[in-house]
Amino acid sequence: MNIDSRESDIIVCAYAKSEQLIAGKAEYSTKFKGGIFLEAQSFEETGLADMPSPRNLNTHLPFRMLPRKHVELNAKIIHMLRNPKDVAVSMFHHVQKDPTVGGIPIPWNAFFEIFTSKPIPYGSWFDYEKDWERVKKERPNLNIHTVYYENLKLNTQAEVKRLGDFLGVSYTDELIEGICQKVDFKNILKGKTDVSSNFSTGKLIHALYSRIIGDWKNWFTVAQNEKFDELYAKEMKDSNLEIRFTQ
Repeated sequence: MNIDSRESDIIVCAYAKSEQLIAGKAEYSTKFKGGIFLEAQSFEETGLADMPSPRNLNTHLPFRMLPRKHVELNAKIIHMLRNPKDVAVSMFHHVQKDPTVGGIPIPWNAFFEIFTSKPIPYGSWFDYEKDWERVKKERPNLNIHTVYYENLKLNTQAEVKRLGDFLGVSYTDELIEGICQKVDFKNILKGKTDVSSNFSTGKLIHALYSRIIGDWKNWFTVAQNEKFDELYAKEMKDSNLEIRFTQ
């Protein structure tokens, strides 16, 4: 992918929320996240060229498909990863409810088989994360900051401070506390009432499920869990990722 990258650009790969810390204030962004997805729309439509620096860009693309200039500049990359069982459940709800993908009414059992055995957009979770792990090992000087979703959820203040240090921004304890309060899911829907038109009901449902650690237990049968554990052991046998499946 070729775009006119800037050295100050920050690409968030997978799921992350860094805009409040960069802005220096604990307020919700009024910009719809989908509007600055690298793979979603043309940059002329999103006004990317006119965005002030630092620009926060989102993508689900694998490393090899990131803008070449961004990598050449060694600009910042935030890589967030999450346990694949919860990823499966979150994706299931997204496919069910999000009108942008057609709102496919697929049963959970059928979706589980697809997630674990058939090609899906962006490839499998296993291939995606193994590729990131390989890149970090082979190119340790790249400016990549890794965030485990579960750690961010359970140790929010420490993870936000760690992110702030990586971004090189100034912050106070008050700012960190304000951000932690804002990203607490109990406060998210209240705080986003002014931009609720950016979200369909399906996206709000998806957002709800995407914030629960271990929700997969409410969906995986015993047999499915055993199958997934066998698949994980096979696919990730050489991996050093520290994946947390429950709280």
